[in-house]
Order: sequence, then C-alpha cells, then structure tokens
Amino acid sequence: MFGLARKKEATAESYTMLPVLCRFWQEDGVWNASAAHLAVAVFGHSFEEAQKNLQSAIVSHIECWVEAGKADELVALLRAQSHEQLDVEEISPDSPLVKLQVGMHDDRVVALTV
Repeated sequence: MFGLARKKEATAESYTMLPVLCRFWQEDGVWNASAAHLAVAVFGHSFEEAQKNLQSAIVSHIECWVEAGKADELVALLRAQSHEQLDVEEISPDSPLVKLQVGMHDDRVVALTV
C-alpha cells in the first residue's frame, strides 16, 4: 500500500475501502487500461506504466467526485458495482483483470492497493 494524499494520519480500520475492477490489454504495441465502473482509461508503454497511469487517473477521478460534493454517491456506486464483480481470490494471476482497493478517509484518497 502506498499513500497518495494525506490530510491527517489515518489507521487502516478508519478507511473506507472501495473496490475498483480494472482491465488491462495490449494493443498496437502499448498497454491499455480502464476502470470498469469509472470513466477512466489510460495507456502506457509497459504494463507497469499503464498500471501507474491508471492508479493516478483513478485518484484524480475520485478527487473530482469529492470536489463536486458527490463522494457519497461515488462510494454507493462502487459498493453496488462490487457485488457484481469477481472476488479478488477468483482472479487468476494471468488474468487481464486487476482489482484495486481505494482507501478513503475524510473524503480524501489516502491509499491505493493492488
């Protein structure tokens, strides 16, 4: 886990953890990535670059929802969508799907885990 923005120190128990299902695929010499239930899509010249770009884009997207006063709506959307997703244990290591966990505390993204 790595911190992305910190307002104040938060314990893991105080986070709101939100699952975000992400898809990666290679096309025309680049890696593409998208978040299944967010309007976020990026690319990178390697899988690692695409993953880093997607993480950054997800954080920015969530921060826009928060700034618009719609954090609760986003949390509800992602929680509802997560019930339709595979459990992280069901995703095989060679799958193009990655389930990220976004940690929020006081309407701020404080962590992003793979």
